[in-house]
Amino acid sequence: MRLILLFLLITNTSFTQKKEIHFIQYRFVDASVPPEYHRSYTVTATEHDWHYTVDSYGTIISDSTQKMTEAWWQDIKLAYKKAKLRKGKENERNGCTGGTQVIIEVSFRESKQLRLTEARCGGKNIGNLRGNPAILKTSLLRKD
Repeated sequence: MRLILLFLLITNTSFTQKKEIHFIQYRFVDASVPPEYHRSYTVTATEHDWHYTVDSYGTIISDSTQKMTEAWWQDIKLAYKKAKLRKGKENERNGCTGGTQVIIEVSFRESKQLRLTEARCGGKNIGNLRGNPAILKTSLLRKD
């Protein structure tokens, strides 16, 4: 009986550690439009810091950093869970070029990393991202 309880405790602890988020990055890449209208941005969050950068074709327009609060970090992790983000089968481009793109990278404490991409091109979603990234985006951009 003790062996079973010990096994369950170890197994549950390992699973929890593997799922513990260490880093989240949400990147939006704008479509090809004239520089004055082009805006791409990257939001990076860890349990310690939040970093937001806006650029136009690589030229930084805005760059801000602030300390992450415990409440906000918990909200981001909950938003990630609610968004049910996961990797699906890669959709084919079928000749479509251009459009906007979302790239989400999540790093877990046990060195596992998840990279999800979604391009919006010709009215279709292309990529391996499944779930609702808007939920995560809203939490990341809320700024405490």
